[in-house]
Amino acid sequence: MKKIYLLALALVTIFSFTACSSDDDGNSNPSENLIGEWEATTEVYRDFVNGELVDSGEEVYGDDEIERVTFNADGTFNSFYSESYVNNGEIEEYEITREGTYTINGDNLVITTTDDDGTDITEVSYGFSGGNLEIYEVDEDQFGGTEYRYEYTIIYERR
Repeated sequence: MKKIYLLALALVTIFSFTACSSDDDGNSNPSENLIGEWEATTEVYRDFVNGELVDSGEEVYGDDEIERVTFNADGTFNSFYSESYVNNGEIEEYEITREGTYTINGDNLVITTTDDDGTDITEVSYGFSGGNLEIYEVDEDQFGGTEYRYEYTIIYERR
């Protein structure tokens, strides 16, 4: 669950993403394919330590975890993430929303968000498969000489 939370938070806060770039929806205008509301259904992940695969799997989003993003025709977007979980026997809920703008640069989205910490501009690659939006994220960290690499693919269905 921690991995899903971190991934969702990364999407909602619009960290660095890369994804598949094929478009099999038959629409030659990628912005038209992207426009609309999308809801996350599945996350596939692979975790590496010093280049060695240490964990992998697939998580399915359920009623206790919702992640949505809406891309509007005017170049704006908003995203919403909600999670309910049990902590020390009590149900807790977490929600976060983000708004910003996007432009399309080839197969990439350029995402701009602004908050109290300033403006964040991130380039995001995206793709479509079977009518679904797929976003692939790679996050790399290094602590004390150990290299960590986390790869996630989030699959979104159109709502």
